[in-house]
Amino acid sequence: DVFFSGYMQKLIEEYYPEIYTVYSGGDDILVIGPWDSIVKFADELNAKFKQFTCNNKNLTLSAGIGFVKHNFPVFRAVEMADNALDLSKEMPEKNSLTVFGQAVKWEEVPEAIKESEKLSRWIECKDVSSGFARNLLLYSQMHTEFNRTKKTEYLRFLPLMTYDIARNLPSIDSIDPEKREIRAWAESLKDLKSPILKNLGIIANYALNANRGGKNE
Repeated sequence: DVFFSGYMQKLIEEYYPEIYTVYSGGDDILVIGPWDSIVKFADELNAKFKQFTCNNKNLTLSAGIGFVKHNFPVFRAVEMADNALDLSKEMPEKNSLTVFGQAVKWEEVPEAIKESEKLSRWIECKDVSSGFARNLLLYSQMHTEFNRTKKTEYLRFLPLMTYDIARNLPSIDSIDPEKREIRAWAESLKDLKSPILKNLGIIANYALNANRGGKNE
């Protein structure tokens, strides 16, 4: 209660003034705000909570984020966030965040945000098209289905993505280092053990939303 009623409010006041607290107390909180601020706030709140509990592995957070338009009824938005929270609680040891419908362990969130912002910048600079990013969502879904069912038919995303990369992204031999980085980033997605591929749904969703108007939406 000291953490959620006290320290958390101080964190919001100083660094996230655009976030509104609906309630906070005990071991439960509900906040509303711009989607990108909420994602970063959730990540920082978990980091601060770990510090507060001296990294006690027996005390962890589960969180869920719902994404809605500004005029969407709050009570319905809360239901969506609760459904996302349930997905986090179904994870082994819980200790997870569900964002864009995908549950992810907290330790993977900072890197997912970093990769999301990288892809977002490439889309904004027109180095990567929104169409390619939307295709990444499809490939992510097929990868998820392969992991869930082990049906090799879902591995069809690999040749599809390989063709997509060759057709829409610059050559790895480009003289522009930024373009070489983009191609190398995309090529890394062909590795089924890639941590970027694992969270590609979050990364692509974040980047696409960031280029639809960001905080105004």
